Amino acid sequence: MKKFFILFAILTIAAACLFSCGSCEQTEDETYVKGALFQFGLTPFQDADGKYGYVNKRGKWVIEPQFFYAYGFNEKGLAAVSVGEKQSDAKHGFINTNGVFVIEPRYEECYFESADGFIRAYENGKCTLFDATGNMLIYPRYETIYIFDENGYAKVKTNGKWGIVDTSGKAIIQTKYDFFAEYNIDGLSAVGSDGSISYIDRWGIVKFKLKYRSGYGKYDYARNFNESGRAFVSMNKKWGLIDQDQNFIIEPQFIEIVGFDDFGIAWGWGGGKWYMIDSYGNILNENTPFDGCWSFDEHGLAWVRLDGKAGLLNTSCEWAIEPIYDELINDIFPTNILVKTQDKWKIIDRAGAAVSKDEFDEICFPDGDAILSKLDGKWGFLSENGEWKEVKNCEFDYAYSFYDGLLTVVINKRYGIFDCNKGEFLVEPTYGQVYLSSDGYSRAMTSDSIVIFDPEGNVIAETKIDENNRHLINFY
Repeated sequence: MKKFFILFAILTIAAACLFSCGSCEQTEDETYVKGALFQFGLTPFQDADGKYGYVNKRGKWVIEPQFFYAYGFNEKGLAAVSVGEKQSDAKHGFINTNGVFVIEPRYEECYFESADGFIRAYENGKCTLFDATGNMLIYPRYETIYIFDENGYAKVKTNGKWGIVDTSGKAIIQTKYDFFAEYNIDGLSAVGSDGSISYIDRWGIVKFKLKYRSGYGKYDYARNFNESGRAFVSMNKKWGLIDQDQNFIIEPQFIEIVGFDDFGIAWGWGGGKWYMIDSYGNILNENTPFDGCWSFDEHGLAWVRLDGKAGLLNTSCEWAIEPIYDELINDIFPTNILVKTQDKWKIIDRAGAAVSKDEFDEICFPDGDAILSKLDGKWGFLSENGEWKEVKNCEFDYAYSFYDGLLTVVINKRYGIFDCNKGEFLVEPTYGQVYLSSDGYSRAMTSDSIVIFDPEGNVIAETKIDENNRHLINFY
C-alpha cells in the first residue's frame, strides 16, 4: 500500500508538470514590454496560405492561423484582428491571449486607445465604446467619442454637433454645439453654435457670450482665455486676439494659430511667415517674421528659421544661437546641440561653443538609444560630449535601429543585423527588410518568405508566402 501511494504521488507530480509545461507553451512570458516583438510570449505570424495566427518564442502555433490580418497584443493582453477573404470586406474585432474574441469581428474599424484604456469600434458611421474586458459601455449612437479625461468625461459628436458624456454614455452636456474647445484651468470652454461663441463651465452653464461685432461677420471658432486674459478668435477664417473686455488686441489676420504654450508664447502664421506672440498679445517679431518655427523645449528655447538659416530663440525673442546654420537639432541631446553648415555636422553647447573638434559627414538616428555619425568615411557611435567610437568590421550605408549592441544596417539595399559587441553579423544582410525589436527578437522578409530570429540569430519560425499574399505581411 505504501508503494502504491508513492507511485500515485509520482504520477500526480508528473502529470502536474506535464500540464504546467503545456500551459507554458501558451503563456511562456506573461508580460507586456513596450517595443518588444513578443507580447505575453506571442507574436502574429502567417502561414503559407497568408492566414494569421500567433506563435510563441519557440515558433509553435499557440493561436492557429485563421485571421485575415492580426496585430500584436497591447498592454491589456488584447490584439486587434480581422476576418474575411479580402481587404474590402474585412471585419475587425479583438481577441485575448487565449485566442477568444473579446470584441466580435463585425466592425469596419476597431482600435484600443491606451490614453484612457477603452476600445472604440465603428460600424455604419457610429462608434461603440467597450472596456478592456469587452463590456459595452456606450452603444452606437455617436459618430465620434474622444479620449476621456481624468474626470471620466469625453467630447462626443453626433449629426455634426458636439457635447460631453461620461463613461456610461450619460449626457453631461447635450450634443448641440458646432465646436467644443478644451477646458482651461478655470474650468471654462469655448463653444460655438450658428456663428455665436459662448464660454461654459463643466456642467454646460453659460458664463458669458462674445458680443456681435459689426463689420466682422460671424465667429468661426474661439480658443479659451489664457492666464493673462487673452483669447484667440477666428472670424471669416482669420485669427485675432481679444482681451477680457472683448476688445481686439490683434485684429483678425492670421491663417493659423499655435499656442499659448507653457511659456505663454503663441505663434501666428500669415502671409507665409510666422509671428511670435507673448501672453499679453504683443507681436515680438513684427518686423522680422520667421520662415519656420518649432515649440519651445524644456530649456525655453525654440528652433527658428530666418532667411533660410536655423537658430535658437529664447522666450524674450532674443537669439540664444544666431541663425547661421543650415540645420539645427536641439531635441536629441539633453544639453548640447547638433548643427550643420557647409555639409558638415558638429556638436555645440547652448552658448554656441564647439564641444569637440570633429566634424561629421552624416548623422543617423536609429530607433533605440544611439546616435551614429560618419567620420572620414566610417560610421561610429556619437556621444553628447563629442566622443566617437567606430563600428568596426562593418561598412554599411545606413542604420535603422539599435538595441543592446545590435544594429539594423542596410548594405546595398539589403538589410541585416550586426552585433557591435562581437563585431559580426547576427543576421546576414540578405533581406528586403528587417525589424529589430527591444526584446532582441527580429523579423525579416525576403521576396517570398518571412522569418523570425531569436536574440542569438537562430531561425525560430519561417513561412513561404505566396506572391498574392505578400501585401498582407504585418511586418511590425
